[in-house]
Amino acid sequence: MKEIKDPRLKLVKLDVTNDDSISQACNEVEKIVGERGLTVLVNNAGILVRYTSDQKPNRSHINEVLDTNATSIVVLHRLVEQNFVIRRETTVIPLLAFPKAVFLPLLRRAAAQVKSDEYSVDRAAILNISSTAGSNTESNFSSAELGVLSYRMSKAAVCSLTKTMAIDLESDHILITCFCPGWIKTDLGGPSALLSIEQAIPDFVASLPKLNKQHHGGFFTRHLETIPY
Repeated sequence: MKEIKDPRLKLVKLDVTNDDSISQACNEVEKIVGERGLTVLVNNAGILVRYTSDQKPNRSHINEVLDTNATSIVVLHRLVEQNFVIRRETTVIPLLAFPKAVFLPLLRRAAAQVKSDEYSVDRAAILNISSTAGSNTESNFSSAELGVLSYRMSKAAVCSLTKTMAIDLESDHILITCFCPGWIKTDLGGPSALLSIEQAIPDFVASLPKLNKQHHGGFFTRHLETIPY
């Protein structure tokens, strides 16, 4: 990407599992977009740590995958209240802490500039990248085949989160959808994957301008074919 000379491209460092990094990245993005706000946020960060149902339990491996692939999306947008606590008898237990700056206000800023019921990537959109492995309907193979137990759990969480976000943020008119771009030859997908980046990404990008209200809260292939949750 550093070889691309287009001045419109801005590289922003972000570790989605680090709250300070999230705050710094958000502040940097705000300086770039200004009063226009942020129109599209693609939540694409993901890892796969091999894990199967018959191996010795390893809580840290599961949590690492869930934190990167699913929890980070919640934190990036601050979708729950910062001061939420659990009350257990007389004890108040702090449950969640969040970075000071998050991306949802920038998306709301962009959405507020359009005075209609429009849902589109031109207004404001959150695109969550999941996988058919996260579909309870489509995922019908053993996790032992590819060691994807924790990965499947995390992507199912992304699907559930997408639906929840679509309901909770509907009044903001921010388009929220979930995509499976396909099995792609990346560091995560591996060399046996069916698609190259050059094959998959143009189809995904071509689908984005077609998104509208009927896609809000849905789960789709890169060709905008519906994937059942």
